[in-house]
Amino acid sequence: MLSDMHATLTAQAVAALACMFLGVIVFMLRADSGRRHKIRLGQLEKSAELLEFQARHLGTFLDDPSAPMLLKQTAMNFAVFMDDRRAVYEFASWMSAQPLGQSLADEETREIIQEFDRLSHVAPVLASTFSSALICGAFGAILRWPESSRLFDLSGPAMVADGSREIAAAVCATKMLPKPLFDVRMRQTTPDEAYA
Repeated sequence: MLSDMHATLTAQAVAALACMFLGVIVFMLRADSGRRHKIRLGQLEKSAELLEFQARHLGTFLDDPSAPMLLKQTAMNFAVFMDDRRAVYEFASWMSAQPLGQSLADEETREIIQEFDRLSHVAPVLASTFSSALICGAFGAILRWPESSRLFDLSGPAMVADGSREIAAAVCATKMLPKPLFDVRMRQTTPDEAYA
């Protein structure tokens, strides 16, 4: 009888310990889940702030008649990229793996960077508006989705390592979009062509 009582007490003690252990695990998981939820909410709030800032700068840049058409086209292509979840994740993954000393510029990208450099000399405020639209858009897009936001710490600094790297990164990002069925390129028309 004493051994039955001892076995019952032992079983109750083991069950109590198991329940306590399970309770601690549930508490830790809930605490971790709450922490991750708070971080994700902060990322979404920052994303919304950055995307609003990007939209304002993009509007200002596109409305300026002196803004070069090539840079306007780049900004518009980048705005389309920002809305493609898969492309943003692919870009964040790719950008996070890029060595800082490596150039991201191909021939097309160099042409856009040269146009940006010319604009920087003639209209530095407008050039800064363009650059801000790209950076805020990139960061806002990366923080928008959970899978790309996990790469923000690695991809963000790699984008802004030097002066023209964010332009090159933006051009590379637009190349990660699925190719459209038809390619419609913007070109600047002369006044004679516009009214012909």
